[in-house]
Amino acid sequence: MVRAESMPGNGDCRWLAFLALLALWAQLYLAAIPLWRYGEYYSYGWFVPPLAVFLFARRWRNLGGPGLDFGRGWKFLVLAAVLLPLLALIRAVAAFDPSWRPALLAQTLLVVGASHLVLYWLGGRRLSLGMAPVTIYALSAIPYPWQIEQWLIRTLTGWVSQVSGALFNAFGRPVTVRGETLESLGTVVEVAEGCSGIRSFQNLVMAALFFGEFFLLGILSRGVLLAVAAVAAVAVNIGRAMTLARIRFDQGETAFDAAHDQVGFAAFGLCALVLLVTAKLLADRMDTKGTKRKVVRRAATAS
Repeated sequence: MVRAESMPGNGDCRWLAFLALLALWAQLYLAAIPLWRYGEYYSYGWFVPPLAVFLFARRWRNLGGPGLDFGRGWKFLVLAAVLLPLLALIRAVAAFDPSWRPALLAQTLLVVGASHLVLYWLGGRRLSLGMAPVTIYALSAIPYPWQIEQWLIRTLTGWVSQVSGALFNAFGRPVTVRGETLESLGTVVEVAEGCSGIRSFQNLVMAALFFGEFFLLGILSRGVLLAVAAVAAVAVNIGRAMTLARIRFDQGETAFDAAHDQVGFAAFGLCALVLLVTAKLLADRMDTKGTKRKVVRRAATAS
């Protein structure tokens, strides 16, 4: 077996592989741009590629090391010979409708599978599994399958509508909930108009995945962070919907339109801050536990 450290020009080979993987993901993100630009819920996608490159480069540097095994070059040639025509065929089909999800999802599966196969050939299971958190974050920019997206929209919007109406009535303001609308004294507010639950949910999941990888949290801590993101998305969307509905009921449509974006930005900023603080606390707790384990080991060795 040829080891990476014995290969001439190994540094150049490593960076060539790195750039090839980036190019593979770049063409996937190019295919997703129409949904980022024109889709109602995916405008955050523009932020994911540069952050994913940063996280990938950091993992690549830390996990690469001198032990990378490049094996035989024919593997990569065979993979390219199979992969490139398939990607070209998918893009040709998708050219008729760039927003067609099945084509984009098929392209995503090919890119993820090929990427981790290459990583496995380069560095074995350690490198392939070590890059999995970055892959999961990178996938946050890819739109959900249509059925899942619609289910999330209906579910989150229904929760926000029902809870907002119940809270209004609990605080003494008579509000009737009809589907996804709130009505008070003849004024009707659509919850979807004042608060898009799916948009906040997706943005916060993306932020939670980024903070989890940025602080290199453990699996359990990342799960906690994702749970906090989901709860925060629902809670803050309820607060946002109630704030905008109250403005619409009391001050009219002009005030509602003026406050819409400001309230949305404030809600997301608050949730992002909560996630950042939570991630930092989890990271500090993990560091403290790691320090304690080292102290225990040293004491046991000394005895």
